Amino acid sequence: MANSNIVSLPIYYNASENNRLAFDALMSEAKSLQYKLSLTNEEMVAMIDKLTAAKNNLNGKATDFSKADELLEEYNNRDNNQRYHNATAPSQLAYDNAINELKNKINLMLLNHLKKILHIIKKLSSICLMHTEQQLKVCYKHKD
Repeated sequence: MANSNIVSLPIYYNASENNRLAFDALMSEAKSLQYKLSLTNEEMVAMIDKLTAAKNNLNGKATDFSKADELLEEYNNRDNNQRYHNATAPSQLAYDNAINELKNKINLMLLNHLKKILHIIKKLSSICLMHTEQQLKVCYKHKD
């Protein structure tokens, strides 16, 4: 159950913030166990059980874009659509505005996902930096 696999799935990034934070906190705690010199099997099993429960609580669902894709494709082919051309100008404008609103919502959602991904990358980078610093400290201690 690698963290990098979970965070790239809709169950994680579409999950409620509380469930994501709980999972992240447990994942950080689990990662810190790798540096514990006297880690017992019981502690490891307990952490695995906690992580499994936190993963099972992730409640994100995949976003279904199929209907939006159909609507956008239909809109892109409006030049060939007699219903669009026969509609009144206010009806065409309302349709155009609704499609633009849909595009904006999709773009906003994609931007939010990108922000989440960048936040995760930042967190992972800091974890990697901490890990490297800890390794250097251990190596320096053993050098003496």
